[in-house]
Amino acid sequence: MTQRFPKVLIFIAMTCIVLAGPANLGLAKVLSNGDQVPLFALESIQGQRVDLAQHIGSEVIVLGLFHICEPCRNQAMELQTLLEAVKGEKVLVVGVNVSGDSRASVMEYLNSFPQKVSFPYLLDPNRIVEGLFSVKSTPIVYIIDRKGMIQFKGSSVPGRVLHQEVVKLLS
Repeated sequence: MTQRFPKVLIFIAMTCIVLAGPANLGLAKVLSNGDQVPLFALESIQGQRVDLAQHIGSEVIVLGLFHICEPCRNQAMELQTLLEAVKGEKVLVVGVNVSGDSRASVMEYLNSFPQKVSFPYLLDPNRIVEGLFSVKSTPIVYIIDRKGMIQFKGSSVPGRVLHQEVVKLLS
């Protein structure tokens, strides 16, 4: 009976993986260039619903995934600078608090920024985006073309690099 015990455990573990699905066990595919962006809709800190699907096909999307941290603040400032540089272009810049922090905590954090961000900053209380994008650390920036394909992914990306990548997609 003891020889069958390890086989039974392996069978149970494999069954759980198959039934739960890799995403639910933290085994979701890590997204990279050329992948279709996972779609989601969340509420901004101002209470407006932002649905990524509504922007596919018409705008280049720059998506920042953040926690409440200093590197994330710096990245958000780079995204704000990018937004100002491409004003008038079909570019949507969106920030997402992927760690499920409360609206009050996120508002306090955003109010500590040296400059106000004018792009939508979304709340994800159920941490849906964290799972969809297999977020292990932040900040992470994704640049998505008009077809909804990821064309760039990076962490703590300098503003000049963000600008170059977006301009490539606008031309």
